[in-house]
Amino acid sequence: CIRDSLCSATPPSEVSVRDIAAEANVTPGLVHHYFDSKDALVGATLRQIAAEIDETASEAPQRAGDPDAMVRAAWRFMQQRPAFAFIVAWWLLEGRDVTEAMREHPFLRRLAETLPGTDEGGRATTAGVIVSLLIGGTVFRAGVNRALGRPLDDAALPEALETAVADLAGRG
Repeated sequence: CIRDSLCSATPPSEVSVRDIAAEANVTPGLVHHYFDSKDALVGATLRQIAAEIDETASEAPQRAGDPDAMVRAAWRFMQQRPAFAFIVAWWLLEGRDVTEAMREHPFLRRLAETLPGTDEGGRATTAGVIVSLLIGGTVFRAGVNRALGRPLDDAALPEALETAVADLAGRG
């Protein structure tokens, strides 16, 4: 899986198109035929995962219009498949513009639309902070566990996220 190659123990910057092609059982030439560069491949991977998060967290009827439920669903998705968070973190640390790679993040847009308030810019900023918390929580979870000397309480995480979301959304 391309995501596995980009999120393995090897830093993504050291993963070559040849490594990715070998993982996918195709030739490097075929990868280059569809993607001009490794950056284009990473961008396509980010867009695919973002669409999967959106589908998981937004599309279910019981979650439509409920930002808390959407965030909890996105958190569970990221914990089961942390590739998105790690690729975004690597992309940003490399100094790249993740918005250019992703063009649009459907979950972020949909989350902003469900938040209360009339100020579109304020809702978009709040949604961005919430997604940053989700990504940061995924990327730094192991370090936080080590710092605490014990694993984070998985049962308490959704409630902690819900409280943070409520506070950010001005409802807490």
